[in-house]
Amino acid sequence: MRLGATTRLSVTTRLSVTTRLSVTTRLSVTTQLGVTTRMGRAAAGGDPQPLTWATPRSPASGMFGVIAFASHRSSPAPRARTTFPDHADMFQVIAPCPALAPYVNGYWFVQDLEGVYEGQAIETCPYPGAVLSVNFGRPNAMEGGPTVPRVSLLGFQSSSRRWRSWSDTYFVMAMLSGIGLARLFPGIGADCKDRLMDLAAYLGDGTACSLAADLSAAWAPRRIASQLDAWLLRRLDATRAPIELPTLAAAHALLRQGQQVQDIARLTAVNRRQLHRWFERHLGVGPKQLMDLERLQSSIQAVQRGDGDALSGYSDQAHQIRNWRRRLAQTPSGYARGGPSPLAEYFGRQPGEGPAFYL
Repeated sequence: MRLGATTRLSVTTRLSVTTRLSVTTRLSVTTQLGVTTRMGRAAAGGDPQPLTWATPRSPASGMFGVIAFASHRSSPAPRARTTFPDHADMFQVIAPCPALAPYVNGYWFVQDLEGVYEGQAIETCPYPGAVLSVNFGRPNAMEGGPTVPRVSLLGFQSSSRRWRSWSDTYFVMAMLSGIGLARLFPGIGADCKDRLMDLAAYLGDGTACSLAADLSAAWAPRRIASQLDAWLLRRLDATRAPIELPTLAAAHALLRQGQQVQDIARLTAVNRRQLHRWFERHLGVGPKQLMDLERLQSSIQAVQRGDGDALSGYSDQAHQIRNWRRRLAQTPSGYARGGPSPLAEYFGRQPGEGPAFYL
């Protein structure tokens, strides 16, 4: 049996209630202010489903706002939308707690409930780091690859990738440094290099689902960041650091300074072959490949921000152009003419030395 009723409460407000007695009860309330709440709950006392509070795009309100969370009450009061200047109604960066600063470059939030980027190709660049992602809405999909798992780990990337986004998108990314990957997830660099790892298969379904549920219940970005801090700190305590981690960190720092591999081996008093094994095991790439990715990362940042030396680390411009073509399938000048995407513009202008991830 299905019951439908519509009541006009005033000139500006419309109430619509639909009840399905057999399976679920759904409530939808819409006002001309453009706010919609949706709730689904199993009729036979099942667990509550995620609730979404959405604000559509308008000249006054920005592109959109969205928060998804697990509700434990039948009719929770809506919370105020988090607003930010510029593109920040869709994107936000929150720094981790100081204890995690060596391991996490920041928590990046992307929200696109209305589907501003729906169907568009979103491109990410080669990246000398890892990304721990948790999805609260509809996951993106790698072009020519799988849909992003609810909780995933993306390892070091040696080439650019394209992704497809949809409406109802909302996720957070913990941008891990190379040492962060080695410390928090030791020994899996080769397993997640150039691929998307479902963390449920690595951590166990219970741990991954618990993390996703806790972050979803946290609701707002700053509360999510606080929950991520707590989870990662617990993981630091529970995970034994590899004995070679200090040497690996020192070698990585020397690579970023432009030191040659043979000099790094001498300075760290480690055999070159052993150093290569450690890099491959924890980061998924050898020292020379990592040096190439770090050099390209610096060049991309300089072109995106319009400052710095885009040729730093390259022998000449021809060397730089060859590297861009090989890993990005475009030249620096061609990319500069087209300009970075809104995602790259927003995340690229963060204070400090944040990484370049989007193109």
